[in-house]
Amino acid sequence: MRSQFGSHSGGRAERFNVCVGALALALCASASLVGQARAQEHESARQEIREEVRDAHWGHPRLRLGFSGLGGGFVGAFHGAGGGFAARVGVQLNDVVAIYVQGQGLITEFLPDPRPTSLIGFVFHELMVDVTLLDIIQLGAGPSIDVIWGCTYENGSSACGRAGAFFGGDFRLAFAIGGHGPGRRSGIVFSIDAHPTWVDHDFATMLLFGIGGEIY
Repeated sequence: MRSQFGSHSGGRAERFNVCVGALALALCASASLVGQARAQEHESARQEIREEVRDAHWGHPRLRLGFSGLGGGFVGAFHGAGGGFAARVGVQLNDVVAIYVQGQGLITEFLPDPRPTSLIGFVFHELMVDVTLLDIIQLGAGPSIDVIWGCTYENGSSACGRAGAFFGGDFRLAFAIGGHGPGRRSGIVFSIDAHPTWVDHDFATMLLFGIGGEIY
């Protein structure tokens, strides 16, 4: 009786151990399959994100347009304040890089000047390379040809004429507020331009604040 009972108990224990082992293997296999499926889902999601970013940032070039009203003045050795406008047109190569020309027309004072001056005009012609970060921040820089003209009043008579063309440069920081995201973007733009012009062996630097619109 004891031998038979022991034999039955040993058989049940062996069958129990086999069942536990089989269940453990099944659970491990199931966990492995679930892990592989999740890894494939994550890789597929990452691939889709990479494709969206690549398509968004390196899509087809498009037209870039902008305009701004400007106000500011000179800093450094020269003095004076004034205002004007700016217009921009060019190519947005992708969501990050753009190349455009910018024209700025300004009416301002220009001091020191030995003659009584009533009006000075500046027209800046700039070729800009621009980088857009986070769809909002715009950083641009480029060379410029600056034309200066003026009207002066001296000894009871006035005279107007062109002073000449000078080399300069422009450094632009802007923040765009509006519709953002991959592809065509637009919004209201707040900008700061630092514009040095090489005049009479010195830089006449203007600091210009602008507000306008941008399609980029």
